[in-house]
Amino acid sequence: MLNAAGYLTLDELRRDIAEKSRQLSEMDVMLADYHAERARLIRDLRRLQARLRDAEEPSQASPSQPTKQ
Repeated sequence: MLNAAGYLTLDELRRDIAEKSRQLSEMDVMLADYHAERARLIRDLRRLQARLRDAEEPSQASPSQPTKQ
């Protein structure tokens, strides 16, 4: 609530600061979770790309045999 001068009381300011601090802590946790998930997805993507390269290499290394007619 605003006092006569238009400012919040000290208790209200303290509560607002505590609430913002709590929200920031929650966001920090969410951000850490996001970074962990992003790192996991990047690892999975790189692993799958490597598997694709490995699977494509043998077929590129040997020329295809002409089919008999």
